[in-house]
Amino acid sequence: MIRRVCPVCGSDDSELWFADVNRRERYPLRGEYVRCRRCGMRYLGHFDDPGPSAAAYERLYELDVAPGKPVPPATLLWRVANGVVVRVSRLFDRSDALHHTDSGRGRGRRVLDVGCSDGARLRLYRAGGWQVAGVDVNSRAVAVARRSEGDFRVGTVQDAGFAEARFDLVRLDNVLEHVERPHELLVSVRRLLVPGGRIAIFVPNGAAWSLAWAKQYSVSSWIPFHVNLFTAGAMRQLLMDTGYDRIAVHHNTPLAWLWLTVKQLVARGRPVRAQLTLVERAASILLGPLAWIANLAGRGEELVVFARRA
Repeated sequence: MIRRVCPVCGSDDSELWFADVNRRERYPLRGEYVRCRRCGMRYLGHFDDPGPSAAAYERLYELDVAPGKPVPPATLLWRVANGVVVRVSRLFDRSDALHHTDSGRGRGRRVLDVGCSDGARLRLYRAGGWQVAGVDVNSRAVAVARRSEGDFRVGTVQDAGFAEARFDLVRLDNVLEHVERPHELLVSVRRLLVPGGRIAIFVPNGAAWSLAWAKQYSVSSWIPFHVNLFTAGAMRQLLMDTGYDRIAVHHNTPLAWLWLTVKQLVARGRPVRAQLTLVERAASILLGPLAWIANLAGRGEELVVFARRA
């Protein structure tokens, strides 16, 4: 069993929040989420091996990437129905807009996606005139990303070899919750930003309602992958401590996250399919009003944070 101190303030004064096991992949791993009594940060305080190391992620995060694998053509009816679901979902789910802020205003500026996977998230940036780059520990995913224009590298930010003060924007899209030492990563990213450059961070909200009422059945409880569950206050403190200012925190609730939490709560330990069907995505719209209220109350599922290199 591995023990951690608070990744934000370094305190070892914490209280048990809840215990959980790995339920998505059915790995024989268990852990305990705790709350820091000093700063309120929620994090994985005790957990089984394998820990959140690069070697562990290369084993556990290996994508099922099949280059050249044909995708069955969608029927006209499916495409029409999917379009309707997407448009209605956007009334409550701001994920697309928030996750691609400034994508259309590149004008030759440079963006780095940390944890880029296959590079799909950078398509809108490339189309918007950005010079794109990405880094990921998954070599198979990076091999797919390299089919598109851009500078894609295997490894971590610290060892990828990018020049300092190179990027106008660095994205960490559902990355920081997986990192054992987020302080070190944010310091490394700061060095890569031009003076006044921006960082965009997307992480599960440790103060989300789903974690409050569903706890281990929340989609954000994921042993051993989610080692950090940031609150808005802890995220602000961490960014200020690592040299950022003009910090703006937004709350967002992807409807798919809420639906998966409901599925896991109903299943009570039985395996559930993480990929939502079209029918499930349509049904998740019924949770839209709850998502809207949660965002207003600061209890949305996701924190979307923008900050500037001070």
